[in-house]
Amino acid sequence: DGAFASLMNTLSKDPNNVALIETTANGLEGPGEAYYQAWEAAVAGDNEFLPIFLPWWEDPAYVLPEEFAQDAPRDEYEKFLMNDIKHWKTGKRIRLGKDRIAWFRETLSTKCEGIIEKWRAEMPATPEEAFIATGNPAFTLEEIQFAENAVVTIPPWRGECLLSADNRHGELRKVMDGPLVLYETPQLKHHYFGGVDTARGEESTMAPGDYASIVMWNAETGDIAARYASRVSPEEVASVAAALGYYFNSAMLNVELNNLGYTTMRELRDRLYYPLQYLWKGRDDRADRSKHGQAYGFETSDRYRRMMFNLFRNALHRKEVVPKDRILVDQMKKAKMEMGWRWNVRVGHDDILMAALLGWIAKEQNHPTSCSPKSPRNIMMTKEEIENAGFSPARGQMPQWLKDPTVTGAGTLLTTGNDHLKKLEIYSKKKQQRNRLEWV
Repeated sequence: DGAFASLMNTLSKDPNNVALIETTANGLEGPGEAYYQAWEAAVAGDNEFLPIFLPWWEDPAYVLPEEFAQDAPRDEYEKFLMNDIKHWKTGKRIRLGKDRIAWFRETLSTKCEGIIEKWRAEMPATPEEAFIATGNPAFTLEEIQFAENAVVTIPPWRGECLLSADNRHGELRKVMDGPLVLYETPQLKHHYFGGVDTARGEESTMAPGDYASIVMWNAETGDIAARYASRVSPEEVASVAAALGYYFNSAMLNVELNNLGYTTMRELRDRLYYPLQYLWKGRDDRADRSKHGQAYGFETSDRYRRMMFNLFRNALHRKEVVPKDRILVDQMKKAKMEMGWRWNVRVGHDDILMAALLGWIAKEQNHPTSCSPKSPRNIMMTKEEIENAGFSPARGQMPQWLKDPTVTGAGTLLTTGNDHLKKLEIYSKKKQQRNRLEWV
């Protein structure tokens, strides 16, 4: 990082000078962080560099006879290459032919030892694949690609949500750069769950830190309904959370229980009298729903952070969760796995991601019905954005190439493990039922 900045400062201001940076991506953090930030700034137009990405499929020489790939696509990655590549600059979908797939197979086996991770690092199809494949990401490339395809490029509504005078309603007010981004209006008979991540609200300090964040989920569709982020005090974020909760059909709110979270939780409980807060399920997330917990909020120790992450990622494998927010997906891309099991965002913020996980675990534990992609949606998107996100305007279904949860080994483990535990739970309950005909 320091060497990169030092080298840039050796260039003179002569307008005839040209600086060229050519390299293979090396992750979003660590050694590759400086280059990643320079690339992102160039794409956004925030520096003087011209971003150029050269994917392997643009080289006319990288083809072989189609006869070598007559059975394509034979796996999920080949389906991705043939149907779901999005051009990094235009956003248009690119569909590769079997001649490209034939060259991919031959190069994978001869130059990359048949290891797909090496291929992705050396021959990425998109910039996201280049940066993510060379780091230690918490989410797989397929999961990030699915999330990227669902991102809404232009937020449909921005403003703020204020609590009414009687503290019983949420009132919207449109503001150009408001802290609230709304992706849908509340739908009749739909259930909503919100996660609340608190912060100090110190805007004027040298290192102001994370934002106070709220993410609302639609339990029936799995869509993100709203995202709020602002540097406000714990007391103020309680008022905003209550307003959003009332607006979204009296949604259940799940507050992170840290030093600041206790203040927000008590504001919701003792002053605003919000009627529906998340109740702590206990260390084992007990299946006995008849015995409700007594404590509000969610503890975020290492054990419970892992629980939140696993539930969210399992839903992502099943394509039940649709994270359409740009900032949320960016934080998902920056999340890293440490020591093989603990997720963390070392560079940048994790506030939106944490709020999203808090809201999602509340949904998973209190709304066991699976999200349905056929549920009616109120997504406030244009036809082009719906198509780019992978939805069919008529049916609202997910992209077909990511239907299989066994795309990765971790996905297989998480999916089969959770399904097995659910079967054991059902079997245990049946064994405990009394057989009324045992005397016959």
